[in-house]
Amino acid sequence: MYIVGVRGDKWCYITNGAEIYTAEQDVRYYSEPPRIRVDRDGTKVVERDSGSNRFTKLDLSMEELRVRCQREGVELRGKLTGFEKLEKAFGSAAFGGGVGALIGGPVGAAIGAGVISLITSSSDFKPERLEEIFVHARKKCKKWEWFDTEKAQIDASAAAAYESEARKNWDRFFRLRNLSSVDELDGLEFEKAVGLIYRESGYSVELTQASGDFGVDVIASKGQEKLAIQAKRYAGSVGVQAVQEAASGAFYYKATKAIVVTNSFYTPKAKELASKLGVDLINRKRLALMWAKAHPNDGIPAFDLGQYREREREIKRELSHLDFSARTGKSRRCRRRNA
Repeated sequence: MYIVGVRGDKWCYITNGAEIYTAEQDVRYYSEPPRIRVDRDGTKVVERDSGSNRFTKLDLSMEELRVRCQREGVELRGKLTGFEKLEKAFGSAAFGGGVGALIGGPVGAAIGAGVISLITSSSDFKPERLEEIFVHARKKCKKWEWFDTEKAQIDASAAAAYESEARKNWDRFFRLRNLSSVDELDGLEFEKAVGLIYRESGYSVELTQASGDFGVDVIASKGQEKLAIQAKRYAGSVGVQAVQEAASGAFYYKATKAIVVTNSFYTPKAKELASKLGVDLINRKRLALMWAKAHPNDGIPAFDLGQYREREREIKRELSHLDFSARTGKSRRCRRRNA
C-alpha cells in the first residue's frame, strides 16, 4: 500500500511503508540533478542548476512522518476509491447528478457531468500510478546521492587547489616585500647584497673595483664555474647596454658565464640580445626566489588562509603587476630612479 502526503495539489511525500521520499517541488515531477561536465583538462565542473526538483530519502519512521505531516499541515492518505473521492468532495455520489437534474436542460446536464468528472478523475491515486511514482522517486534520489558525492569531491579538489595557489601567492608576495629594502640600497650596497646571495649558494665571491670593472661587479667562482655578474639596481627597465657590458666583461675576466642581476626587469631588446650572446638575465622575480633561498627565515609570516582571503585582492594585484613587468619589460608603476 503506497501512501502520499498531500498539501493542496502538491504531493510532498511518498512512501511504501518502509522507505520515504520527498522532493523540493513535487514527488510526481522527475527532475535530474545538475549535469557534471568534464573539461578537456580532466577537471570536473558542475553546470549551473536550472531549478531542478531535488529528491531526498528521509530517514524517518512512519510515526515520525505522521508527526511531521501534522506539524506541516500535510494530509497522509493512500488510494482513494471513487466513492471516497465523491464523499470527500461532496458527501454523496448522487450530488452531481442531483445538481444537473435540479437545473435541468443541457446546461444542467453539462454542470452535473462536470462535477462527476471532477470527482472521479484523480487517476494519480491508482495503485499502479503510486508504485510508478515511488520507483521513479527512488531512482532520482539515487542520482541526487551520486551528484552529492561527486560535488563533494569537486568542492574538495577546488578548495585544495585554491589553498595551494594561495600558499604560493602568499610566499611570493612576502618574498617581494622583503626585496623592498633592496630597492633602497645604493649601487655598491646592491652589489654586496648580490654577492651575499651567491656566497650563500656556495660560491667564493669577489667584488671588482668600482671603476674600471669592465661591466662586471661580482665574480663568483665554484669549481670550474666562473660567473661574471653585473648588479643593476634600477627603477626602470634595464636595456641592451647592460647586456653588452656583461658579455664583454665576461670575456675580459675569462668567465664561463655572463649574468645581469637586477631588482627590476628587462626590455624586449635586452632579452633578445641576451639570448643571442648567451647572457643570463635575472629579473626581480628570480631575484626574489634567490633572496628567499639565501634568507629562508627573513620576514615571511606563517600562512593563514583567513588572512589571505582578507588580503587576496591586494596580493593578486601586486603579483599581477610583477608578472606583467616580467612579461613585457614595462612597469605599471611610474618610478624613476637610476643607479
